[in-house]
Amino acid sequence: MSAAVGRTATVPIESFPSGIGGGGGGGGNGFLSLAIGAQALLLYISDPMLLLLLSNSNRWSSKNRFSGNITHTFRQCSNLTDLVLAGNNPSGEIPGYVGVLPLVTLELSQNDFHGKLPDGLWTSKTLLEITLSNNMLTGGISPEIANVAWLERLMLDNNLLEGPIPREIGELKNLN
Repeated sequence: MSAAVGRTATVPIESFPSGIGGGGGGGGNGFLSLAIGAQALLLYISDPMLLLLLSNSNRWSSKNRFSGNITHTFRQCSNLTDLVLAGNNPSGEIPGYVGVLPLVTLELSQNDFHGKLPDGLWTSKTLLEITLSNNMLTGGISPEIANVAWLERLMLDNNLLEGPIPREIGELKNLN
């Protein structure tokens, strides 16, 4: 299929093979919409199951103009090692379940996330890099950060964080 610049193609989920977003006539009511513009390929997904299937890979990428709340979006992504949504427009709070995903990289900078840093973040056994710069995050940094002892990179700049920097950050021996 060829696509012209500035055109949008919308495909009903029912057109997908069985098992993808309720496809195969299974009653799904979402749409996958591809908008091909001069600068980027925009992907709009209104069916959460399709988004889940697309995201259930090793990497999810940045600068795609995704928007909305990710409260439940990646909860079941048991193979997701790199969640990179930098420079998109997701909003809401960062979900606490990110700490139980097998993430190595959590890159959510340059978005509209707000609220406190989730306590679940500090329970991760796999995170090496946390980049949450340029959001609207509030509150403080928990001393529980010491639980992520293998953390190599922590970027929290340009938020609305307040309070003391916990001394436990000094216990993170791999931090660059």
